[in-house]
Amino acid sequence: MSTSTDSSIQADKPARIDYFRIYKTSSDEIQPADINVFGNTRQQASLTVEFTALGENGNVVTVAETDIWKWLVLVDYGTHEKIPFSDSFANHPAWLASSKSQGYDWNDSIFARAGTASQETDPAPGAESTREEVTPFAQRVTFHVSTSSTDFKRIAVAFLKPDAVQEPGKDLIVIARTDNASINDPDGRGDGKGGFNSSVRVVGRSMASVSILYGDEYGNATLTPRNVGNQNNFFWATEHRVGVFYDMRPVAVRSASKSAFQPGATPDSFSIYQLAASPFDKEKWSLSYFAQPGSSTPQQIPTPPLRYVAINFRDAENMPEENTDVGELRTNYDPGQMYKDCVGTIESSSSTYVVIGLLTGNLAGTFLDANQRVLDAQNSSPFYMLDAYGNDHRVTLAFDGNVKAIRVS
Repeated sequence: MSTSTDSSIQADKPARIDYFRIYKTSSDEIQPADINVFGNTRQQASLTVEFTALGENGNVVTVAETDIWKWLVLVDYGTHEKIPFSDSFANHPAWLASSKSQGYDWNDSIFARAGTASQETDPAPGAESTREEVTPFAQRVTFHVSTSSTDFKRIAVAFLKPDAVQEPGKDLIVIARTDNASINDPDGRGDGKGGFNSSVRVVGRSMASVSILYGDEYGNATLTPRNVGNQNNFFWATEHRVGVFYDMRPVAVRSASKSAFQPGATPDSFSIYQLAASPFDKEKWSLSYFAQPGSSTPQQIPTPPLRYVAINFRDAENMPEENTDVGELRTNYDPGQMYKDCVGTIESSSSTYVVIGLLTGNLAGTFLDANQRVLDAQNSSPFYMLDAYGNDHRVTLAFDGNVKAIRVS
């Protein structure tokens, strides 16, 4: 928020508003400008409000920031009702205004590529030349608006009368408001009696507004493996990248989790594992692990209930040196240690993608839980990706016909 420090400015309470404007990009843009936002309650549209407050004696007064958030409210341009305001995002209503940003990216070009871009917001004719004269002492504040809706809301702003008792369900008691459709107000000066006319049209959008693909093959569901680490043991690792692509362009992924994301919750792990369908297959078993975007370590390996891979050694030649008893045909291996032994780090880590690793072996094995009970194969698992725009993407990770290939759908 910016304020003037001119010595003529007084610190008393505002009695009237001399200049009042809400806008998307520029105070002299064509009104109302459109701004798109995903209706996921996370992404926010930033709306700027400028005002100049005057005291009883007509001098400009500086409104303290704490008072600004008490006295400035966003309102529906059509119904004139107050839009809920909170810096807590729990129990999110259909529309919410806040002084805080949740930190999710906003980029109108994503909608432009989908043919749903905001309208142009060129300055109104003649407005730009007078703006500095109109607003020499204007204060500025940014509201962040989020929604769960895929409809639109035309949003204006009102300045509540200081110390007035605002009764729920009754009209707001204000000294100025910008939801006056009958007023011609090209420059934010209003009618001189607290009536102004400016607004922004916030449009809630769904993910269906854009073309979305997953995986690192731009829509080819079978993921491309990348050999990593030591490939010369009886087990080895490959890595695969899964991302989100809007209109063929990658969007950064914030997090991955087996279940839908909840505020403050830790993402939970997911894994798939399977045995070869035929004894003649070279690859006998595989299990997956994953890393969060930008992480160099897997989130959890193995993921319960999986605890061990029991490797069945058929002769002394294939048996590890620590096993001296030729009759001992099964050794339980910790997948976490196997991962460390063959690779030990996420080699293709990226802030844009979720890395799915696949640990594969060429000796027959069995999957066991912590009590060494045999586990059935886990051939597929859903998981969610949270992208930089705040959208949840539910996809399914599964084996693609054999244990050496995986796919997302």
